[in-house]
Amino acid sequence: MRQIEHLFMLMDLFAEQKQPLSVKFIVEHFNWPRSTVFNMVNTLIEQGYLFQPVVRGGYFPTNKWLSMGQGFVDALPMPVSVNDLLIDLQAMTGETILLVALNNDQGVILDIVESKEVIRYSPKLGEKIPLATTAAGKILMSQISDFERHQIISESQQQVEFNRQIGLLKEQGWLASIGLYTADLAGVAVPFPLNGRRNAIALGGPASRVTQQIEKFGALMASEVDRFLRNAGA
Repeated sequence: MRQIEHLFMLMDLFAEQKQPLSVKFIVEHFNWPRSTVFNMVNTLIEQGYLFQPVVRGGYFPTNKWLSMGQGFVDALPMPVSVNDLLIDLQAMTGETILLVALNNDQGVILDIVESKEVIRYSPKLGEKIPLATTAAGKILMSQISDFERHQIISESQQQVEFNRQIGLLKEQGWLASIGLYTADLAGVAVPFPLNGRRNAIALGGPASRVTQQIEKFGALMASEVDRFLRNAGA
């Protein structure tokens, strides 16, 4: 129990100091035995939780802490009201509506309210979708760090296109994709950062029906989701 207490005290110190810390500084701050601090630091380095930004310099937490914390947030159960929002959006648009979350280098479908049209987009719960070629995927990529995004889109041409898409997202609040993931499928997506989660709400349907209403659907979804998030205090 003492080791766990020391770990939390050490991480609180990093959060307070906001800079790399040497073993000597930590020892003097807590008055802990040097061997205790040395073993703790080495263990955290081996597990990928600490690193040295400068050779022979102090130590600082890695992004692994952030990824772990974000994983906890992403795994929290969604409120029932989120499904109600999807139902409302499906009724307003007539098309299939999805809740999509980030799952490593892909998106994963968490919830679906399917269109009642005979010809419709019919994905499955848990189905994976690519990030670089879908509107929902690009929305999810807009919510991760530059380093994480570089692992997914490393080609300069893809990065230029992604930056252009981010400019559109900031300007209009939504993104669209037509025939990129599947030839006859069109989609619209908006960010859904409820309680800090990295999620998107997306619409999918036949390109022949959706394309002519892309701007209408995008503006409607952005407005309704923004209203929902404001009412939820997100």
